[in-house]
Amino acid sequence: MKNIFPSSQFTPLLQETTPSAKTLVALIGLMLFENLFSLFSPWLAGQFSEVLLHGSAKIPLNYRQILLAWLCLILVQAILSYYSRIISGVAGERMVIKLRNKLYSHLQALPVLFFHERKHGQILSLLSYDTTVIGTFVSGTLIGFIPLFVTAAGAIVCMYLINPLVACLSTLLIPLFVLITKILGRKIRPLSQDLMRQYGTTFSIAEENLSTLPLIKSFSRESIEYQRFATSNDDLLTTTKRYINAQAQLAPITRFLASAIIIVFLLLAGDRFMAGNMSTGNFVSLMLYGLLLTRPISGMAEAYGQTQRALAAARRLGEVFEQKKENFSFGTVLPPVMGKITFTDVAFGYPDREVLFPSLNLEILPGETIAITGKNGAGKSTIVHLLIRLYNPLSGTIRIDDNDIRDVTLESLRSQIGLVQQNVLLRNSSVRDNLLFGKHDAETADLVKAAKAAHAYEFIISLPAGFDTLIGDQGVKLSGGQKQRLSLARALLKNPPILILDEATAMFDPEGESSFIRDNLAALRDRTVIIITHRPATLALADRIYELKDGALHLLS
Repeated sequence: MKNIFPSSQFTPLLQETTPSAKTLVALIGLMLFENLFSLFSPWLAGQFSEVLLHGSAKIPLNYRQILLAWLCLILVQAILSYYSRIISGVAGERMVIKLRNKLYSHLQALPVLFFHERKHGQILSLLSYDTTVIGTFVSGTLIGFIPLFVTAAGAIVCMYLINPLVACLSTLLIPLFVLITKILGRKIRPLSQDLMRQYGTTFSIAEENLSTLPLIKSFSRESIEYQRFATSNDDLLTTTKRYINAQAQLAPITRFLASAIIIVFLLLAGDRFMAGNMSTGNFVSLMLYGLLLTRPISGMAEAYGQTQRALAAARRLGEVFEQKKENFSFGTVLPPVMGKITFTDVAFGYPDREVLFPSLNLEILPGETIAITGKNGAGKSTIVHLLIRLYNPLSGTIRIDDNDIRDVTLESLRSQIGLVQQNVLLRNSSVRDNLLFGKHDAETADLVKAAKAAHAYEFIISLPAGFDTLIGDQGVKLSGGQKQRLSLARALLKNPPILILDEATAMFDPEGESSFIRDNLAALRDRTVIIITHRPATLALADRIYELKDGALHLLS
């Protein structure tokens, strides 16, 4: 069994997906009784044959009573099967949800570099497809092995009571079935991996196309992008067919081999029957027990293929869970800050790229506004990301009020920094919900105050439902300027002592930029402000202006 279920792949996931002891006991108990009752059917069939052909049997019942008892037995099996399926299905869904929640929580705690290296569709595939594979495998296949084993063992014992020779030969052939299963199932594992990979690719194309639909429409690429998605879907279908074909070969081939061997055994038993050394009832029971034995054997063969698919899913999920999370609780709580920021000999570079900053130095005084300009790709936004610890420097220190930001909790750090970006990220929800992203427990009065400070209140109340107006995906129902003001209001709702404007006016024309700056001057007072921009009007807000060039900051004015 060690080779069938590698503990290194499943143990961590089993700890998260195994149902409660009560559910586990109930499920295994129902399955066991269902399979144990199935062992009585061949025996009753033999007794029925004895009564029908010879007028008597080992039990004092006539054939009508035997048939009634048989029917009651089948009814009990059906009831047990009904409840075991319900409990198994619900337990499986609960395990999927539990695993999916753990995966989502882990993904949220990973650094942003993890997501820069992967397509979103592949991650969505992990959350949807892979977690389902693991959950259903545990609740169905893995737990179902116990009753399958009981059925096989019970059938062999019953066969032994009828004919020890046939039972012994059946027992000796089980290792042969395992060997055949492994040989036939060798190609299932790589196919399972290909299937998972292709699912991720198809989801990635769909997610990418839906998120860039305006771009696709503006360049009239609907047919091209449809063909790209359809081709990936066809590849998925081809891979699925290959997997289904390989999986489908296991059970019938194994069942055929098992049945062929049982028939050979029955041939031997038939000779004994014809010679008068075996009763009619025993012969019928032996035949049915032999057929019953083929069910768990073929079930084990099917489970082998499902195991390979679960292995592939476990491997993909395991790679994610091995990624180191951001530690939100590590460190001391950053006290209310005055706003002094100091970069000392900070070095940073993205993976597989040259070092961006070999030794960056910067000091910002409390309440000061500084601007950083420079060419695209120079690393202006990276400075901001280092400050809020989306990335960690390779060396050097970043301090806020003499507190090393590596020694404080992420929540206490980020809660005191407001960020307004060029690429405004908004949710497909109401204006109110998007503002509450800045402070989830804020009162309506706080929302109004932040909206007025960002000069967003006027356009918000002019919307059809005011603060409760739905704004669509990424605020598609708002103009660029409205989205920027909404983003600023969201940041101001936290009332942060440090405010970052990262190309916040890039979407404005010169007149709109001047208006935005003029309207929001009051919101910038009494804060430490970092402005990332190359727009002259915005630069005029700064007490000092730096140019980022060749990995160093140069004071311009």
